[in-house]
Amino acid sequence: EKAEAIAEAANWVHLWLDVPADRSGEKPYQALINFNDKRKAKKGLKAEVAKIQIAAGPGGNPLPDSPMLLYTQDRSAKTFIHPDADGYAKIHDMIASSGTTGALGVGGGSKAYFHCRVHSAQGVIGIETSSLVPSQTW
Repeated sequence: EKAEAIAEAANWVHLWLDVPADRSGEKPYQALINFNDKRKAKKGLKAEVAKIQIAAGPGGNPLPDSPMLLYTQDRSAKTFIHPDADGYAKIHDMIASSGTTGALGVGGGSKAYFHCRVHSAQGVIGIETSSLVPSQTW
């Protein structure tokens, strides 16, 4: 039972919410895209789905080592995942190998959907990385 709990915990990556795309300090007026903050205090944790997107590089291939955009369907949780974040490589590889393209086709980048749990009070989102959620319509 303890071994199962440890194995399950290894499938989760925890990330800070509201991390901007540019952390260099060279663009002090840059802000994270605000999709109308609908965050409310919730009782317990609700399982949700998060979309994570990778920008496309030349030829439509996912850009390596670039920030990935993460957000939930209602946009109440959003952040950028940078290459130095825990789980970046695993999430990037999952999207690059099994993700889908967006409305702009291969030139618009790749995306995939993950189960997540939002910990609003702590400013953290947990992403379940053992498998992808089937493609969503949003």
